[in-house]
Parts: sequence; C-alpha cells; structure tokens
Amino acid sequence: MKKAINFINRNHLKSFINEFGIFNKVFSGAVFANFLVSQGIEYRSRALTPDVLLWSFINQILDGDHTCRAAVASVIAKFKAEGKKTISSATGAYCQARSKLPENFFSGLAKLLGKTLDEYCDEAVWKGFKIKLVDGSDLKMPVTEQNLSEYDRASNSTGLLKCRILGVFSLGHGGLVDLAIAPFKGKGTGEISLLRSLYDLFKKGDLLLMDRLFCTFYEMANFLEKEVEFVIRKNAKMKSDFRKGKKIGKCDHIIKLSRPWNRVDSIVHDKLLNLPNSILVREVKISIKRKGFKVKEVYLLTSLLDPKKYTKKDLIDLYMKRWNVEVDLRSIKTFLKMDVLRGKSPSMIRKEIWMHMITYNYIRTIMFDGALLHNVDPRQISFKETLQLVRSFRPLMSVVEKKKIEEFYIEILEGLKDRVGNRPGRIEPRLVRNNTMRFSLLKKSREETRYGFWKGGWAWEKRKKDRNAVA
Repeated sequence: MKKAINFINRNHLKSFINEFGIFNKVFSGAVFANFLVSQGIEYRSRALTPDVLLWSFINQILDGDHTCRAAVASVIAKFKAEGKKTISSATGAYCQARSKLPENFFSGLAKLLGKTLDEYCDEAVWKGFKIKLVDGSDLKMPVTEQNLSEYDRASNSTGLLKCRILGVFSLGHGGLVDLAIAPFKGKGTGEISLLRSLYDLFKKGDLLLMDRLFCTFYEMANFLEKEVEFVIRKNAKMKSDFRKGKKIGKCDHIIKLSRPWNRVDSIVHDKLLNLPNSILVREVKISIKRKGFKVKEVYLLTSLLDPKKYTKKDLIDLYMKRWNVEVDLRSIKTFLKMDVLRGKSPSMIRKEIWMHMITYNYIRTIMFDGALLHNVDPRQISFKETLQLVRSFRPLMSVVEKKKIEEFYIEILEGLKDRVGNRPGRIEPRLVRNNTMRFSLLKKSREETRYGFWKGGWAWEKRKKDRNAVA
C-alpha cells in the first residue's frame, strides 16, 4: 500500500477520509460526470438520475430481500431528508429507469473501481509483479421466455437456468479487475474460452495464479508471448519425470513442452495458431504438510525460470494464496446473495451481475481504507464484518448531512477489529449438505409443475401409473 498510518485522534481521521476515501473519489461529481461522458451516456434532468439509480441499486443488493421496493424506499428516504420532492412508492419508474441504463454503465464502473484500487494498492506487488487470481463459477436465474432465448437449463439442474462467469481478482486488495459472462452450455462457453476473451486485460508485469483447468499449452504459450508470467497447477493428465530436462534443484527442473498438433482444430482464436512449436517452463514438485493430515504432493508449472530469484519456497508460499479467489467468489455469491439472480431478461441479468461486482468492489474499498487505518494487510480485514457494518450504518448515512456521513464512515473503519485467520493450503470438498427440507427439488418451472397436477397432467398420469403398478 502507498501509505500505512496509525491515527491518534478524529481530526486526523477526517483528513484521512478526504485523502483516501477511494469510493468517494471515484463517484465524486467531476469523476462520475467524466465517466458518463466517456461512456456516451446521456440522460434527462429527472428525479432518478444515474447517480441516484446507482446508490439505490447498491441499497437493493445490500438489503436482505433484494427487492426493488427496498431500493425505492431508500430513494424516498434520501429525497425526504434532502428536502426534495419524493417519488411514488411504486417500483415501475425505478425498474424502467434502471433498464434504460446501458450495460457499459455498470461494467465500466466495476472496472473503474478495480483499477482505482490497483493504483492505490502496492501490496499486490510480489517481486515486481502484480498478482492476479483467475477462477470461474456458475449462477442461477429464473426461467422466463427472454432468458430461455440465451440461457438453458444445465444437466441435473433444479429447474432454474444457469450462466457461467469468470472473474479476475487482485491478490493484494481482493477487488474485481474484470469479468466475463457466458451461457452455461454450448461452444465457447467454458472457462478457458472466457479466459481467452480477457487476454487483452493482461500485460507485462502481471503474474497469474490459476488452477489446473487452465494448464494447457496454448494458454501458457500465449502468456509467454505477451510477457505475462504465470504459476499454474499441473494438469493431472500430464506426466512428470524429473530425470529429464535441466535439473536446477530437488524435484525442480526446466522442461520443454511441445505443441500438441493433433488438437489444433479445438482452438477458438486464430492468433493461437501462430504460437511456437515448443516452450520452456519450470516444473516444481511441492509437498503440502498440515498437522493431522496426510502429506499432499502438488506439481506446479511456471514461467519463472530463475531458481535464485524465485526459489522453490517462494513458489510454494505464493501458490498457497491461490485459495483467496475461492473465498472472493464465495463472498460475492453467499454474502451478497448473487447465487440466484432475479433478472427477467438476459440484459438485466448481466446488469445485475455487474451491479453485484460494483457493490463487492465498494465493500473492498472500505476494507482497503480500514487496512490503511489499522496498518494491516487488506486481506486480513473480514469481508463479512465490513458488510454487516455497512448494512447497519447505510440507512443513517443516506439521510444525514455530509459531516455526519464522515463521522459514520470513521465509525465503520474503526469497527473493523476482527482479523481473518491465515490458513494456507486450505482444502474444501466440492460437496454440499443434504437438503434439510422435506420437499423434493423443483426440477421444472413452477407454472409447469403446478398445472401438471391437474387431471390429465404429467404428474397426475405419473401418480396414476404408480397406483396401477402397486395394484
């Protein structure tokens, strides 16, 4: 981080807010107005302007039930406190105004927050590199005719539609840098395809931490061509033989990977066809030892070939931090409740995803300010604790004067006392607990299931068939 200060009194804290209030810097009048101009967004002078819609949408996500009524209620309270003419409590005007904002408004703001955090945070630098974490996940959404035009039910689904996302996060501050969205099934919708759509994001000086899914020749060769470094867990299908290659240490050698010519047809981008026939990478075998657990052996492939500058221990310590991206995705899906979206159209689904990312980066900026205040690493601040404090203070901050807002913000930062435990090598099974409800899962749309129980419906016929079989 650029600056780490221990503050003594509230006067210093107020100057700190003015200097480091990252979210306020991005969404101040001049910066926000310039952003709207750069995105080509024009709007009429009405009650629900883009800045009002933005804050109301954030309130909607921070609210427990995520309803549009909560967003409209926050606007009414804010206008009443400011002495402005209030709007109707009906949600129609809010939903229409929100739908008129283009998608680049939401995606641009989320990326702008992540970029601003990168500029302020130097903790992401590891031996001169900015570390990026890459991982994907899936989200559910309601079944509507418009959503069905772009998204489809996945196998073994509970009746809801699914989409896939791939996020790029910063290891230093935990904020989202960029995101790719695609349907859950079909050609070009896998996580590798989404990663290729974000290739222009990466530049010289970046170091990527990724899991074994992205361990392919084409990805590694492309990163080397762009002078982007990487540390990837080796794919289980690749064989290891430390007797070959240039040995530089115990279970540590430099090998040549040849291009698999028989898989050229599977490449999506034409640029990948012009890659070299072979590349040099470093393979390292590491042992993860945890008290009370069996020793786990992990194989890594990296472009960091210098064994003196990047020792084996350095690579082990670095890769153990890859799990942070799993925690970041959990924070968004679980704590911000993005696992099930509410949009009725593909466009609104994408806006809702990006709005969750704006809210996530908003929380991350507060965590970053709190880390500066308490002189700790941003990753040591609890996301859940920050979210709880913001939810508690936000209704008050929306209806008080500016001086009070600064005081409340100081209270939030001072309240970030808990520290997240350091748990390297954490392993969690990709399993969930059994459904504790006594009802079966809904595997079709609710309307289709409801009418299926009428006489002649599919459920009625199934029950009739079962009764005949028993008889």
